[in-house]
Amino acid sequence: MNILEDDFLNKIAENVAKSCDLENWKFKRHENIKTIENYFGILVPLTVTGRRNESEEELHLLLKLKPETAEDRMKLVLKYLYDTEHYVYTRLFPLFGSCQLNVDDISPKCFYADMQPGHEVIVLQNMTFSGFMRYPNRFLDYHHAIVALKSLAKYHSLSLISIESGKISTENDFVKPYTDTHPVELNIALKLCLESHSQLLKGEKCEKFLRSLAERYNNIRVDSFNKSKLIVFGHGDYWKENILFKYVNEKPTQACILDYQMVQLMSASQDFLTFLLVSVDTKTRMENYENFISAYIKSLDSILIEHNIDTQRIVVDFQHDLKVVAENCVIMAVMAFALWYGLEDQTLVKSKDTTDKVNAEKRFTQTICEILNDLNRIGLVRL
Repeated sequence: MNILEDDFLNKIAENVAKSCDLENWKFKRHENIKTIENYFGILVPLTVTGRRNESEEELHLLLKLKPETAEDRMKLVLKYLYDTEHYVYTRLFPLFGSCQLNVDDISPKCFYADMQPGHEVIVLQNMTFSGFMRYPNRFLDYHHAIVALKSLAKYHSLSLISIESGKISTENDFVKPYTDTHPVELNIALKLCLESHSQLLKGEKCEKFLRSLAERYNNIRVDSFNKSKLIVFGHGDYWKENILFKYVNEKPTQACILDYQMVQLMSASQDFLTFLLVSVDTKTRMENYENFISAYIKSLDSILIEHNIDTQRIVVDFQHDLKVVAENCVIMAVMAFALWYGLEDQTLVKSKDTTDKVNAEKRFTQTICEILNDLNRIGLVRL
C-alpha cells in the first residue's frame, strides 16, 4: 500500500488514538514537509489530534517505514534492521519498563507498531516538537559529547539492570552479537572497505596496522564479544547523527537517542569508544578522554547503585573491555568516515557523491591516522 494513501494513514491514526484514549480524533499530513528516506527507513511526519478527559491533545509523530528502493541483495539486510528496531520498541523497552525503568527522557516514545507484510510501520514521537534538534557541525564539542555520553550511560544502565534482574536473557533468539559471519552483508561491507581504503594510507605508519586488521578481521570481530565482560544490549550505531539535543540558555542539557536498527549484544565499551572515534575530533578527544570516561561512569553508577549492582566490578570490566574492543571500533570508524567523505560505492550502503575525491581521500587519511595515533597514545592499540 502506498505510504501516503489516506486509508493507510487513517488506520495508523486510529490505532494511535486508541492507544492514547483519544476521542473525536483526526489526523493531518504535512504536505509541506518532504518525506525523508535514509539508509534504513522512510520517515513520514503526521499529526493526530483528539480529546481526552475533556482536554484537547495534539500528537506530533514520525512514521517509520521500510525503504522502498532497496536492491535485491539488501532486502534481507534491511528487513533484519527494521525488525530489530521493532523488537527494541515493542519488546526491549517494555521489559525495561517492567523493571520500573523509564526510557522516555532519552528516546522517542513509540505509540504504535505493526509488522504485517505491506503494512509495516513504527510510529514514534517527533522529538523536534519537544525542543530537540540536531547538532549542525561535523564533530561534537566537549559539552555536547558529555551530554550524549550521559544518555548512553543511562541506556546501558537500563540494559544492565534488566539483565542482572533476570528480566531479560542474553540467550535470546533475536538480538544477537555481531560476529565475523553475522550479519553477513555487513561483514562483507566492512572487510571490503578496510581492504580497499587501507591503500590510501600508503607511506603512512598506520597503513601496516590497517592491513593487519583486514588480515585478522575474523578474530577481531569474534573476540570483541567473546572476550568482553560488560555485555549489554548496545545501540551499535551511536554517533552524532543518531542523537538529538535539547537546550537551555543555548547550552545542551539532554540528548535523545534515535535509530535502534543495529542494537546487538555487545560490550558497553564498544558503544562508548566508537562514539568518541566518530563523533569527536582528535583535539577534543585527547584533551578530555579521562573526563569522558568519568562522566560516563558517574552517570552509569548513579543509576546502578540504586539497584544494588556492584559498580566497582562494572568499572573494572569497562576498562578491561576498552582494550578488547578497540580494534573492532577502528574497523567501524573506517567505514563511517569512508561513507562520510564520499568514498564508498560498492558496499552495504553507498556514499553521497563527492565532487572532490582527491581532497576527500586526504581528509579520510588524516582522520584515520588521527584515530590510530590517539588510540596508540591512550594505550588501546599498538602501532
